[in-house]
Amino acid sequence: MIGAARFSVWGAHCLPARVRASSRVLCGASPQSRSGNAQRHLEVCGCADAGHELRGEAPRRAREARALPGSSAARGFTLIELLVVITVIAILMALLFPAFKGVQDQAKRTQAKNDVTQIVTAVNAFYTEYGKYPLSGTTETTIGPGGTPATNETLLNPLRGLEPTLNPKQIVFISPPDVKDKNNPRSGIGTDAGNLGRYFDPWGNNYVVRIDGDYDSQVANPYTSNAGSAQLRTGVIAWSLGKDGLGGSIDKNAGNSDDDVISWQ
Repeated sequence: MIGAARFSVWGAHCLPARVRASSRVLCGASPQSRSGNAQRHLEVCGCADAGHELRGEAPRRAREARALPGSSAARGFTLIELLVVITVIAILMALLFPAFKGVQDQAKRTQAKNDVTQIVTAVNAFYTEYGKYPLSGTTETTIGPGGTPATNETLLNPLRGLEPTLNPKQIVFISPPDVKDKNNPRSGIGTDAGNLGRYFDPWGNNYVVRIDGDYDSQVANPYTSNAGSAQLRTGVIAWSLGKDGLGGSIDKNAGNSDDDVISWQ
């Protein structure tokens, strides 16, 4: 009776009607018949604890279904599906790359515009402090590519307080950062022996500066059109030759000059 009662508690609630009927027969029978009925019950249920086994039947069948070779749960990617995914990713990258490059170029142009503006501000501040420009001559002077000198460290050193002859007070009028890679200098002051002190734009070119060394309150415009009048009524201008490192003359909006960044517009 104890075994039958235990079966009734644990298994009767989840057994089909035919099995529950069998269990009732088992509970009300004589000891001899209960032994035979118990054997038949085990044959029907397949275990000693019917409730436990029936509760584990569904998970077991699910595991068996997943293990079947043809079941969807065990199925992986086919080669064609993998190639389709790779193709879609490649197409998306091809579409996004030009936009990403455009954003990068615009960021560099913005930085170059900020740099040339700071150079002009520093030269004007030097003039305010000393009553003259940081030049040794008395003629309009272009410093950087296309000028004399062709590099700009002779201007940047006095502005950075590193040249005591022109800047005896050693006042720092501008303080650009050093370049991150001395062998591929961009966006800062060169630190290698071959480019020490030069101020590079984001594309790796020296900034160009033109100063009113003859003090007639004007400088010549390097461009013939689309950049203002032929004579600019200012004491100093600066520009970057842009991504191609060329230009700096003729039409500002054409040819190699269309990517130049100038301080006066």
